[in-house]
Amino acid sequence: MLPKVLYTYGDRAGMHEGKVNVPRKPRIDIEQSGPLDGEATGMNFANLDGDHVLVGFIEDDTKQPYIDKFLPHPRADRGGDLAVADPPGRRLRPVEADGEVDLRKHRGSFWGIDDKGALVIDLTRAHAGEYDADGSEPAPAVVAPSPADPPFANVHGNIKADLPNQAVVRIRINTTTEVVLTQDKFNLRIDGGENLTLDLKDANAQLKLGNGEKHAAIVETLEALWGAAKSIFDAHIHPTGVGPSSTTPTPLPGWDAGINSTKVSFPDG
Repeated sequence: MLPKVLYTYGDRAGMHEGKVNVPRKPRIDIEQSGPLDGEATGMNFANLDGDHVLVGFIEDDTKQPYIDKFLPHPRADRGGDLAVADPPGRRLRPVEADGEVDLRKHRGSFWGIDDKGALVIDLTRAHAGEYDADGSEPAPAVVAPSPADPPFANVHGNIKADLPNQAVVRIRINTTTEVVLTQDKFNLRIDGGENLTLDLKDANAQLKLGNGEKHAAIVETLEALWGAAKSIFDAHIHPTGVGPSSTTPTPLPGWDAGINSTKVSFPDG
């Protein structure tokens, strides 16, 4: 038994660059489980669900072992199920119908290129490595974060992308449709045109649809203007041939609060 073994981190490893991952250990602690007497203790090597590893020795010194390669245990695939047509990636074992895929899986999430050349990122069954008693992957957890939780707290399967200052994120379809996100602006262009632009922030935030030729009215200003006009109209008295008139018997209606949208709001100005 080799209690401590150096791992070479896959195909590339160096001071600052390389692949960062480790083989999956079995759920049973071999050192604490007694003699390896097969099925009696559940320690049959064929049933252990840790990864298979290829061990070498530095300069043939048995005191300097290292893990050169590792493969998932052939009986450890308890993620997806062929019976319900789960896609490759959700299960580790490929079948002929999967075609030629290039995927990687960790903690229930998988990503890579499918047989049609599409980039696949599937986080729907992400978990923290706490498997069910029979070795199966846990069902997707439904955890609603409270408003007090920081971003990404208590939820698996998030996407985190931290970019440097002045970085640009662009997603383009063909050469005419794209989404561009910078540090202070969001822009959506469809078929080469200007469709949606978000700029600045807080009270200075701006939204432009299309070419922005027309402008939206500010309903609060209109409400105040309507109130002032109603006061003048309702109190109006004008001279007649027999003396001043009375105020109008039919005052203007008050402002209809249904005009105020509860779905769209924006800064003043």
